[in-house]
Amino acid sequence: MPQMQDFVKTWENEFTTTLRVFAAFPAERLDYRPHEVSKTARELMWVIASEEGECVGGCLKGKITWGAPKPPKTKDALVREYKKSHQEMVKKVKQAGEDLFLKKLMFPVAKGKMGEISGKDLLWIMLHDQIHHRGQLSVYLRLVGAKVPSIYGPSADEPW
Repeated sequence: MPQMQDFVKTWENEFTTTLRVFAAFPAERLDYRPHEVSKTARELMWVIASEEGECVGGCLKGKITWGAPKPPKTKDALVREYKKSHQEMVKKVKQAGEDLFLKKLMFPVAKGKMGEISGKDLLWIMLHDQIHHRGQLSVYLRLVGAKVPSIYGPSADEPW
């Protein structure tokens, strides 16, 4: 299987899992943060949702420009925007094809240091970062008294 197809398949599977975690989060607790320096649940969800556009757009343009708009106020609006944007980004990645993986762009590689990376590396970094933030959000679920869905296997709340 070509590398791009493998990436898109994994990305789509993770997207479905992320939607389950989003669905489990209580809409009335989006402003929850476990510590004053932590992001709120809404902010974490928005990082996951918005970084796809920034990273895919950066790959296509050859330059990443951070600066997502503020997150929607409601969980429903955030999920709607995530679904819509995700479909658009997957379409753009598929249209660009394997060449997108070969593109080069500058990206932070260490504190205060930029380095050249490939589109392939950037997209995998994006996906791993989304998974990382989803893991944070799954911990928030337990802290707000919500049930944790199965992610890569059974959970205490969703045994197989």
